[in-house]
Amino acid sequence: MAGDTSKYAHTERERKFLLQHSANMVNGLPYKQIADHYIKNSSLRFRRVTDGESVIWKLTKKSQSIDGKAQITTIYLTEAEYGLLNIFDAILVEKIRYIKAYDNFVIGIDKYSKGNDELWLAEVEFNSDEEMSSFTLPFDYLAEVTDDINYNGFALAEKFGESYNC
Repeated sequence: MAGDTSKYAHTERERKFLLQHSANMVNGLPYKQIADHYIKNSSLRFRRVTDGESVIWKLTKKSQSIDGKAQITTIYLTEAEYGLLNIFDAILVEKIRYIKAYDNFVIGIDKYSKGNDELWLAEVEFNSDEEMSSFTLPFDYLAEVTDDINYNGFALAEKFGESYNC
C-alpha cells in the first residue's frame, strides 16, 4: 500500500465471499440501490446511494486490497458536484446491496446482474485485524474472494457495467 497513504486515508478491513443465491437469503432485508462510476486509468470511484428515503453522493479513492486491507479516502458530495464528475471516461455499474445484521457486524449482500448473468457477493467490514481474522460468515458461501482481483469493484464494473466516454 506504499504511495497510497495520506493523513486523510484510513485502513479499510474487508472480507468478501462469493455466494450462491437463494431467494430466502435476502427476503425482507433492507436494501440500497448503488450506482458506481469507476473512472478509467485511476483508483477513483464516484457513487450514488439511494435507500428509498435519501440519496448520498461520494467520491472515493481506494488502494488495491492486500490481505483484506486497503487505504481508502472518501469525501461526500452535493448532487451538483456528483454531476460534474461525469466528464471522465468511466464504467457505470449498478447493484443492489441488501443489509443483513449479524452479531456486531453488518453484512452487505450485493447483487450484480447483466442480462441473464448474475453474481452475489457478501462483504463485511471490520474494526480490527482480530475481528477480521476470527469472523465466520453465518451462511454458506462458494469461496472467499477477498483479494481476488476478479472480484474487486473495477473488475465487477467491467463485467456487469457499461463504459461511457466523454
